[in-house]
Amino acid sequence: MSDTLVNEIRPEYTNVLQTIIDFLPGGITLFDIDLRMIACNEQLKQLLNFPPELFKNGLPTMYELAIFNARRGDYGPGDHEILAQQVLERARNMEHHVYERTRPDGTVLEIRGTPLPDRRGFVTIYTDITERKRAEQEAKRTATYLDTVLNSLPQGVTVVDEQLNLVLWNQRFMDVLELPEDLMRTGVRLEDVIRYNAQRGDYGAVDPEKKVQEVVNLALRFEPHRMERTRPQGQTIDVEGRTMLVDDKVAGFITTYTDITERKQAGLYEQFRSHTLEMLASGQPLPAILDAIARGMEQLNPAMLCSVLLLDGKGRHLEIGAAPSLPDSYITAINGTEVGMGVCSSGTTAFTGKRVIVDDIATHPYWTSYKELAAEAGLSACWSQPIHSSTGEVLGTLTIYHRQPRTPSEYDLSIMEQSAHLASIAIERSAAADKIRSSEALYRLLTEDTVDVVWKTDRNFRFTYISPADERLRGYRADEVLGSHALEMFTEEGAAVVTEIMRKRLVAEKSGEQTGFVIFEAQHRCKDGSVIWGEVLSKPERDSHGAITGYHGITREITERKQMQDQVRQLAFYDTLTKLPNRRLLNDRLAQAMASSSRSGCHGALIFLDLDNFKPLNDTHGHAVGDLLLSEAGDRLKDCVRETDTVARFGGDEFVVILRDLTPDKAASISQAKIVAEKIRSALSEPYRLPIRHEGNADNEIEHSCTASIGVALFIKHEVSQDDILKWADKAMYQAKEAGRNAIWFYDSQT
Repeated sequence: MSDTLVNEIRPEYTNVLQTIIDFLPGGITLFDIDLRMIACNEQLKQLLNFPPELFKNGLPTMYELAIFNARRGDYGPGDHEILAQQVLERARNMEHHVYERTRPDGTVLEIRGTPLPDRRGFVTIYTDITERKRAEQEAKRTATYLDTVLNSLPQGVTVVDEQLNLVLWNQRFMDVLELPEDLMRTGVRLEDVIRYNAQRGDYGAVDPEKKVQEVVNLALRFEPHRMERTRPQGQTIDVEGRTMLVDDKVAGFITTYTDITERKQAGLYEQFRSHTLEMLASGQPLPAILDAIARGMEQLNPAMLCSVLLLDGKGRHLEIGAAPSLPDSYITAINGTEVGMGVCSSGTTAFTGKRVIVDDIATHPYWTSYKELAAEAGLSACWSQPIHSSTGEVLGTLTIYHRQPRTPSEYDLSIMEQSAHLASIAIERSAAADKIRSSEALYRLLTEDTVDVVWKTDRNFRFTYISPADERLRGYRADEVLGSHALEMFTEEGAAVVTEIMRKRLVAEKSGEQTGFVIFEAQHRCKDGSVIWGEVLSKPERDSHGAITGYHGITREITERKQMQDQVRQLAFYDTLTKLPNRRLLNDRLAQAMASSSRSGCHGALIFLDLDNFKPLNDTHGHAVGDLLLSEAGDRLKDCVRETDTVARFGGDEFVVILRDLTPDKAASISQAKIVAEKIRSALSEPYRLPIRHEGNADNEIEHSCTASIGVALFIKHEVSQDDILKWADKAMYQAKEAGRNAIWFYDSQT
């Protein structure tokens, strides 16, 4: 038997072998133990671009192929002979091998070598995997894009297949639901997540396995769904699921999880704030208002226990103003707490005039003398916010307790500041009212009502008597007033009020009705050109036949009261940051616009817009800079509309514009609304230059781009409710967001 494989292959088998390898799809080589080529196919020559000259003297040896490849750069840079010998050395090992080689022209080859029996040669298969590698790279790139997009979304996202396996999720999903890394592993199922949530109490007091089965049964229906879920700690999540189809067959569903806690709390806070301001406007007593503030805070976050403490007259101790949920024993113990540095949270806040945050009462030095008392009451954290007067004096503290150690969020701190401001208004208003009542009582006691202006006129409303108090109030001596007409003491607006009262009295008297006391408020002119408000009580004087012979009455200055009422009205109906109408006044303006539409037959439009790219500004530079942008956005909106239109802040970074009395033609009205909406979109997309202030350092300025997603809904007469119009525009706005943001979308009832 020959020592070489060549001699052992019978001639009749050589053609059979060549025929077989010629029909194989890849390149094939067969070498003997001496590294001489026994056979190869045409596919090899084409795949490796071997020239015919290489085979003119028969099949080349391994060395001849290797040195040829080395010289044309197939093995990369280096000495050609060394590279070729390295190839031969590896071949002599006669071992199984699989590797990939990228040729200079970019072709990627998969090379698989297998030794023959008894290691007397080997077969090598060359496969062009260039397209497969490109597809793999493209798939990897696409997966990277998808992963980047998913993890850039503000919502949590999951993809569940038809067997309810979680095949895809982003980090935001884990963050929103606070899921651990060891749970979210490859192969996790929907039921695993539901079971984990049920076991930690996310669904309340339920049997975990029953809850798992309930959710699984619902999920297997693969129906679109949307719901809000509130977790035990107060977090509210908007969950929306959509069916996923592949080749028109259900392949699972995609679900988004959006944390809408702040949006929900903002709505609740607006209701709480409006209710408090209504109580202020209606003159409710201070204890009732402070109690409403404390309860309102607790409704915003059920984990909070709120109290309001007021400084006593000497400013040395804190007294309970409201504490609806604290234990009675604790209230009794802290009532009269001394004001001082390091005296728990409230005492320190009242002393320093600054906010004090104690995350853990048990370990904080301010609570050394009080921690046992707090422990008995089940209190573990205490945050205290100073209540300042309009002049900066400390009036008391707004204090928040938690039953577990806790650090406040930016939203918590913002709500504390705003609620402390409401408490400040209530306390100052109550103090002012007490002073006024005491002052009025004293003056009446000493001067027998001479503080108020006492006057008399004849039947033609010319003064026949006026008390000296008028000179103190308006600056006119009595001799300058006597004989003048009553209307001369009022401003133009005040005179209009009095004229209307005179007209109504005349109509009533002519109909046989004897009129009596009339009380009204009107503006009075002063000698120095200023204006004061007066509350006027007027009664006619009659002769024996009942005919009016003149009038007498009393005028009391109420300027301070009117200013306070105006301030409360401003707070009740206008946003404190942007000075735009708030949601309460917006509802009234929308009702007016709908009533006007009913009278004129013209369409109106409601534009609902949400600022894009606003949250990153807040997160990076803080709420103070965000507030500057919101204020400027409000100014830009006002510049885009008519004086008869309304621009309101709806909440957060959302605004609403009401366009009144467009045209009776719907198409023309749509065109007009579109022009205004585009004007708004363009104005809001201009860059904002916002100053940033740093304590102890020079101020600087940043530029921020913030576009808007705009939804528009037309309305006419009272065909639908206010809520429907707002919902239409809100839906259109979200469609604008989904369309890529910085866009305008009109509500279409057919979609």
